[in-house]
Amino acid sequence: MSVRRSLIWSLSGQLFAALLFFTGTIIVARLLTPAEMGVYAIGFAIAGVFNIFASVGINSYVVREANLTPAKITTTFTVNLMLNLGLMVLLLGLSGPTSRFLENDGVGAVMRLLALRPLLMIFEFFPGAMLQREMRFSQLSTALVISTTINVSVMLATAFAGASYLSLAYGVLAGSITNAILINFLGREHMHFRLGLEFVAPLATYAGKILSVSGLALFIYRISEVLIGKLLGLAAVGIFTRASQLLDFLFFNVYGAGTRVLFAQLAQEHREGQPLTATYLQSLEIITALFWPLAAGLAVLSGPIINLLYGPAYLGAAEPLALLMIVLAIYAAFAMHWELFVIHDEMGKMARIELIRGSANIAALLAGSALFGIAGAASGRVVEAILGWLLYRKWIQKFANFGLSDLLKIYSRSGALAAAAVSPPLVFMITNSWDAGANLPTLFTSVGAGVLLWSCLLVFFKHPIMHEGVRLLQQLRGRGA
Repeated sequence: MSVRRSLIWSLSGQLFAALLFFTGTIIVARLLTPAEMGVYAIGFAIAGVFNIFASVGINSYVVREANLTPAKITTTFTVNLMLNLGLMVLLLGLSGPTSRFLENDGVGAVMRLLALRPLLMIFEFFPGAMLQREMRFSQLSTALVISTTINVSVMLATAFAGASYLSLAYGVLAGSITNAILINFLGREHMHFRLGLEFVAPLATYAGKILSVSGLALFIYRISEVLIGKLLGLAAVGIFTRASQLLDFLFFNVYGAGTRVLFAQLAQEHREGQPLTATYLQSLEIITALFWPLAAGLAVLSGPIINLLYGPAYLGAAEPLALLMIVLAIYAAFAMHWELFVIHDEMGKMARIELIRGSANIAALLAGSALFGIAGAASGRVVEAILGWLLYRKWIQKFANFGLSDLLKIYSRSGALAAAAVSPPLVFMITNSWDAGANLPTLFTSVGAGVLLWSCLLVFFKHPIMHEGVRLLQQLRGRGA
């Protein structure tokens, strides 16, 4: 499958699934209180913290490894099995102490349900990694859409039945079971059950590097929600996570779906000795041209968006959402840094950078939460994002082999696109005194005007997005003929 078709499949599947899940959580949030949403958010965050140590980048190893021998395959399966069994036992064992620490039995109940997921990951891991390595994203997307549909259906059914915060955990578990079954069916030629540790030392070295990088970043991300819960209470977490869920939706689902395809392409080009410059720069220009206007618009319209989606009970999430959209824009400015470092096997450098970022994030979060509540917590993420750009920029330029002038050219064009797109909504909010309950038809009209200005500027710039759109239409017409 070509990169373009892979990207289309991955993005469309991931976006549809993410929208479906996001819509489901909006409905559930309106059924539950912020405190109930906070109980699930804390349980999920703690499970996510420990899940980091089970994943440790083995999936990316399978995707990037040039010579995937039978010994390496057997070792990756065995290590994945051991880690996930350990994770399950750990989550079950810590559920009780965690409930006592947070003085809430519900958190432990959520953890016990989520402890069953690692069992499924034992069998889903290798077929799923091989489907990604072979760029069979149409099949991965199909499995994702079906499993998400099951997830949301079970979540809503149990929420309406009165399961409260456990409804979200029931949905996750049902979706995980479905996805494991589908991935094993679609990648059945890669099902593997042999045990062995012949290649464990090199794998452990690689996994340790990935853990020190991605693991640290995810650890900081998840532990921040736990700290907010301890410092500000479960209701504050429930409100904060309504804002952070929008960031997660855009970063992990939309951005993540695209970069997953690009990682496979960049890894292939690197294995073949090809330069990465053209692929990286075009990808960065498309990412910033999409995410900068989107982030700016969501920041300006954060009040009406929260009010529309979740209702007045969650309006406290508006200011954190605006700040987290600044974070998203900054993340887009140094997009795919993780992929470049992994491809060049420079995880040691990235680990040192992530340690600095993580330390700054925790310090800023603690200080911000103490002084300004959940808005201060979101400000801590802004500090971390700015520091990340400062630390990663020169390495990205080195690994992708381009100059500062190339970067500034992309930033200037994407900045102009963002300014054009956000101008009508900004005028609308200023004239309405930033009222979260402003007139919706007029609001949507301002958004439409922003999209029109953005589109006109794309044509004026002869932007790569236009070229990719034309190619997509040509492919669709050719297929229809």
